[in-house]
Amino acid sequence: NTENYELMLLDNNRSSVFNHPSEMNKLLLTCKTDFLVIMDDDVFVRPGWLDGMLESMKPDVGLVVPLHTNSKDEISFAGIAMSPDKSGHHSHALKVHAHPFPIQTVCSAIMLIDINKCGHIHFNESYSKYFFDLVFGLRVWESGYKVILAPSVSVTHVGGATLSQGSELSMAL
Repeated sequence: NTENYELMLLDNNRSSVFNHPSEMNKLLLTCKTDFLVIMDDDVFVRPGWLDGMLESMKPDVGLVVPLHTNSKDEISFAGIAMSPDKSGHHSHALKVHAHPFPIQTVCSAIMLIDINKCGHIHFNESYSKYFFDLVFGLRVWESGYKVILAPSVSVTHVGGATLSQGSELSMAL
């Protein structure tokens, strides 16, 4: 479903010292193109996905993510909603807009990064697996660029396979 790309695969080979943000930073540091898509192995794209995400990349945008559906084709992610009480709790927003719209921060399962604008922003490696994506999205905003969800692009993300939202472990983390 993709044309005109360079593909790089990182395989942790089930290593016990796997650090997700560290691996993503390797991609940021080696990227020689204008744009970088980082995609987890539990994401399945559809025809036109990359063109749709690129269409949402405007001069004031640094990061674009698509709408996520689960394996039943139900919407599972349309942004992140942070609790207004400053508790640090968050949930996936499910409201879909007709046009690309700004979101607070992201789920890193799949994202398009404008390297010229945001290539200097790295993922916080002190988070070994979770929440580094929330921090990354907020840092894009802090650098002066928008984080946008492209609702015309839908991917299937078999999310929850690693950490179910609202689970005891999720709440503890």
